[in-house]
Amino acid sequence: MLLTKEQLKTCTDVTGQEIVYRDGHYWMKRDAREYLLMPWRANKRLSNMRTCILDGSVRDISVMKSECVVQRCFPLSSLAAKELDICEWVLDDRIAEVFALTDETHVFHLIGRMKSGRRITIDISNNLHENVRETERHEVISSNGSLVDLPVGMQLATEDIYAFTADCEHPQVFSEVILGQEFYTREQAAIIRDVRSLLLNEKELETRESRMDELQRIVHAAFLSSKELKRKEIQA
Repeated sequence: MLLTKEQLKTCTDVTGQEIVYRDGHYWMKRDAREYLLMPWRANKRLSNMRTCILDGSVRDISVMKSECVVQRCFPLSSLAAKELDICEWVLDDRIAEVFALTDETHVFHLIGRMKSGRRITIDISNNLHENVRETERHEVISSNGSLVDLPVGMQLATEDIYAFTADCEHPQVFSEVILGQEFYTREQAAIIRDVRSLLLNEKELETRESRMDELQRIVHAAFLSSKELKRKEIQA
């Protein structure tokens, strides 16, 4: 869910850094510079998937599948950049070639080849009503098993609390995370964790300045691929 101005201000107050939302992404302003925030990297399920790959728990990976269905308020290009980063980060690999089909507004489908030869598929839609919670699913398939960030058979992530009341057609849902002694939404907690991680890692802070340019270059190649119906190589 997109954070409200009040929720965004809370993130600013908690971290001591100005957090802004622009062009479908959250940014941290510091010393007259802006740094891209990647709150999805604070997702423990994705982080655990990455760890299993780095420590060799899964071997001979063939493909990573990514699915994302969200509200209309999120620009398609920013969603594509996010999912591309997730694939590169989780696999600890770089995209070498893409072929995509998209209407550039609401639907995006991509097949990609990583430098290691692994394949990725990304499916995105931003047609959900603003009151419907988004759903995401990521799966890595290897020769000795698979990794998935949702239990097998589930299409939607579970919420922390469901409230069934007489005046509601559907149950109200609440998802909150405790950091310290305070409660935050999952989105707020992810942003706060990402900011704190950046402040402790100057090297990562430097890479965030150029990361958006790298992702936009891949997204541009994907959109061009869709127009020309041709595969596009991604130059290093």
